[in-house]
Amino acid sequence: MKRQAKTRQWHQKHVNDFYVKQSVEQGYRSRSAYKLMEIDDHDHLLLPGMVLVDLGCAPGGWCQVAASAPQSPLRWLPLPQRRRLQWRQW
Repeated sequence: MKRQAKTRQWHQKHVNDFYVKQSVEQGYRSRSAYKLMEIDDHDHLLLPGMVLVDLGCAPGGWCQVAASAPQSPLRWLPLPQRRRLQWRQW
């Protein structure tokens, strides 16, 4: 029973979150898009011509921001999360 109450509380908090509302209004796939924009404004991570690899790429908010960056043409390589990579020690 406690778990359901916590889930309800989290959902209520999530639905009322400022960045969740903004992402819905502005058409971003996730609220994390704003975190990338904030990081880029501060540290200038996204540079023209660079390749961005988004491992996992779900829901794709970072790819969406990178593709619409003013300093495009950025090339990005979204890798959907379909299978796990097997790491080998050589």
